[in-house]
Amino acid sequence: MHFVLSFAFLLFSLCHYAAARAVFAHFMIDAFALNIAYGRTFNDKQISNAFAAASSSGFKLFFSFDYASEGAWNEAVVTELLQQYTSNAAYFHTADTSQPLVSTFESPASAADWVEIKSLTGCFLIPDWSSLGADAAVQLEGGVADGLFNWAAWSYNGERMNTYIDASYLQYLDKKPYMMAASPWFYTNFPGFDKNWIWPDVSMSLWSDHWTEILLQKPDYVEIISWNDYGESHYISESRSSPPFVDGDDTFGYVTGMDHNAWTWPLAVWTEQYKSGKATITEESLVLEYMLHSPSECNDGNTTVNTASQFQVEGLPHDIMTYKYIGFTATLGSMANVTIHVGDQVSAASWQTVPAGDVGVYHGSLFVTGTGAVSADLIRDGTTILTIDGESIGGCGNGGYANFNPWVGGDFVPGKISVETPYDLSDLVCIEGSGATGFATICSLVCEYGYCPIGACYCTALGLQKEYPVFTGDLGFATSDPNYDGLCKWTYQFGFTFPDHCSTTKQDTTVPNPSPFLPKSCTGGEWAVALDGLEELCAFTCSLGYCPTHLCLCTSEGALVLLDGIEAPDIVTFVGDPDDRDQSDLCAWACDTAGYCPCQVGDDLPPCDFSLSFTDMDALADASDKYTPYCNYIYLLNVLYTNVTAELADYNDANAGYDSLFGYYQTYIKDEIPIMLDSFMGWDEISGKVDATAPGNKYFECTYYDVSKKKNHTTESCPAPRAGDNFEMYWALINSTGFYADLQENYGIEADWVVLTKNDLSSCVSDDPLTVPCISHHEVWHNYPLMAPSVTVANPKDLFTNAGPAMAQLPLSIAATRLDMILGQWNGSGSDAIQSFAMPVAMVSQAIQSMAEVKILRKTEKEEEKKRLISLVLTAVLGIVPFVGEAGAALAGLAVIARTIAIAGEVANTAFSIYTIVDDPASAPMTALSLLFGLGGVAAVSRDAEVFAKVAALRREMKAADVAAMSSTVEEQVALVQKIIKECA
Repeated sequence: MHFVLSFAFLLFSLCHYAAARAVFAHFMIDAFALNIAYGRTFNDKQISNAFAAASSSGFKLFFSFDYASEGAWNEAVVTELLQQYTSNAAYFHTADTSQPLVSTFESPASAADWVEIKSLTGCFLIPDWSSLGADAAVQLEGGVADGLFNWAAWSYNGERMNTYIDASYLQYLDKKPYMMAASPWFYTNFPGFDKNWIWPDVSMSLWSDHWTEILLQKPDYVEIISWNDYGESHYISESRSSPPFVDGDDTFGYVTGMDHNAWTWPLAVWTEQYKSGKATITEESLVLEYMLHSPSECNDGNTTVNTASQFQVEGLPHDIMTYKYIGFTATLGSMANVTIHVGDQVSAASWQTVPAGDVGVYHGSLFVTGTGAVSADLIRDGTTILTIDGESIGGCGNGGYANFNPWVGGDFVPGKISVETPYDLSDLVCIEGSGATGFATICSLVCEYGYCPIGACYCTALGLQKEYPVFTGDLGFATSDPNYDGLCKWTYQFGFTFPDHCSTTKQDTTVPNPSPFLPKSCTGGEWAVALDGLEELCAFTCSLGYCPTHLCLCTSEGALVLLDGIEAPDIVTFVGDPDDRDQSDLCAWACDTAGYCPCQVGDDLPPCDFSLSFTDMDALADASDKYTPYCNYIYLLNVLYTNVTAELADYNDANAGYDSLFGYYQTYIKDEIPIMLDSFMGWDEISGKVDATAPGNKYFECTYYDVSKKKNHTTESCPAPRAGDNFEMYWALINSTGFYADLQENYGIEADWVVLTKNDLSSCVSDDPLTVPCISHHEVWHNYPLMAPSVTVANPKDLFTNAGPAMAQLPLSIAATRLDMILGQWNGSGSDAIQSFAMPVAMVSQAIQSMAEVKILRKTEKEEEKKRLISLVLTAVLGIVPFVGEAGAALAGLAVIARTIAIAGEVANTAFSIYTIVDDPASAPMTALSLLFGLGGVAAVSRDAEVFAKVAALRREMKAADVAAMSSTVEEQVALVQKIIKECA
């Protein structure tokens, strides 16, 4: 039984030890493994207390030297302690060799010490060197270990426990003693010790499952982890007030009120069966174990499932841990059933494992979906023989945290019995099992018949041997993976076939890497949080299996990449937060373990000359290679602040004078309307001809009327043939919807700008007006589309000026962020801040510059210059639409204004490109500025890292073509930003 001396410091007196020994005697525990951390001031007193209590009660102890908690033990100190206590009658000696047993928690780096220690003390060494694995550990210092202890007592990723690691120990130990671990749970939240993870079995079956595996394998030793390690939640004693921890900086008190002593009730049966083959049941009991809180509803305490510190791929509790299952374990003298109540849910629970002959330990697991009060009834022959009430499921624990330390409780059936298990352990075989991915189906078959090879499968239930299937004698061979060899041979001889893995002919096989039986490690990753330098740091550490999920995202898994020969990449500075443990741990691992040290934390921020200033982005881009990324962020924010402040000064000074400029825009739009209508209808005033193929004609039918003959001709497509000098044409609009839509969408002409009226084209033409009388030509078109007498062109000034408040926030936000970065108060990525501000600044610049050019053009008679002015106004106005937001733009008539782009023709291509972007509320510029300034119905948000990360992501997702569409000014400034911050566009 593993006993942590550090937790005895405040809690255990001599009488406490004596009481504990009495309990252990009942459970047939042979000895305490005293876990001792090096250098603790209370070690001498507590060791003395423990041996005094053991001596008076006939109990045994042995030392387990903890080399991880406070560092490596001094060889001389270990020798002295062993020489002092191994002769004590209470010190445990091995049965086979009569040597004093000693163990460790880790210490492979100190393996050489044990050569001398063993020679001076005669101890029998069974260390835990699990960090190396069995193969390497058994070879250390020429095989200095007499046996090995495997610390891996917990399942991975919430799955049920397996014995694949145990199998590797049994293989490499090759008959040397093996100490197997048994533990009911693992949860720790000790950030001060860099420990904050869970190794759960979500089905709440770990304790029962592993004892099933222990009874099947019958290892030389079993060490229970633990009696009193409260910090890791696997204690099987009563709880103590939290925190019962000398140090470790526990996040919250997750032990108080969480007794686990009910886990010991089935222990007496298991230990007696392990030691003598049979067990006698004297008390019947029922135990429940389950989680009280859901991480989806409570603070998860920054806890992970699995830990990168052991090269495991981490997960988040809300993806794996919840109160999904209630585990229930009963010690019974005969069969009984269980009914479980959770709130309004009542379930008749089923046993997963039933002891042979119905006497012994039963276990089951019930999936639950509800919350509320929990109770369970134990029913035999229709009569309830026991009812227990558990803690209610739901809500949150201390401080709003989800407590991943399970509630464990139950009760005893009244009255004593005396019933012996009818079968000896030697009579039992595996009757149910499973296996890793690819092995589960074949293992579930073979384990049912008692053949459950520990190297390929794992057993989940024991029972009597089942009759074998009919023997066929067929041969089976693995097709590619030699791990299937034994399984294929066994199944095929009884007529079963598994063609995906087996063949009837011998095949060439190759041992797969990674092993299908071990969890994969991370082999590649990226940043999960946008912090400067973190992208490179995560890419490096994740490739080596260290990928902490709160900072990094694992993108590929496989065999662990060994550090030997790995070259660290070029340094890309990561400015860490000294108060963030995850960042500190990541930096420490990268530097101390992998030799990559890019982190600058706290006061070690890279120095910048804050007096430096640059006139523009070009100047900074030319000099950016001289400075760190951090300093470039500071300098670039200053350039952006200076630029936008100057641009907005021009905007404010000139805003009052923009009325006349927008007046020119309205006048020139009106000037273009008749020209656009003539183009639409195909009328050429100079030649006096009509282009019959012009797009507007298809919306009319024409009737030719001969005035002289007073006769209508046949109605036909427009224009009808124009014959003679005395006729009229009647234009009948046959598709008004299409006509006005075409004008609006493709020519920028609104419906109310057009009237269908008389167009008198009559004339009197003479070859020589001075000498030859003119020839009268009468030609009138009725119901023909002309410009309306009164046209109102929407003034875009309101849209332009409404952007002012949001634009005014821009320099203030830039300045505040820059100051936060200088003071070390910024909690996010400098790159994200730059990406968030750079495009809005460029958009403001483009708008102001466009209006400056409008001022230069002003009044003009040149057709192309009129169109150029229209284009510039539209480019300026549309460019700042994101500062107004979707709703504001709609109120200001954006759609009507934008349609006038067509009037300006090709010269307004830039305006058209901008409109295609800002017309989409989901586009990057519209969404980004809505987030920054609370526009378009989006609530205003705080200026923090999370918001800037979202805005920057939108910017980074923009394609180069979309950036270019925002205007050459935006495109050029974006290119300069990328050059300065060394980030791809």
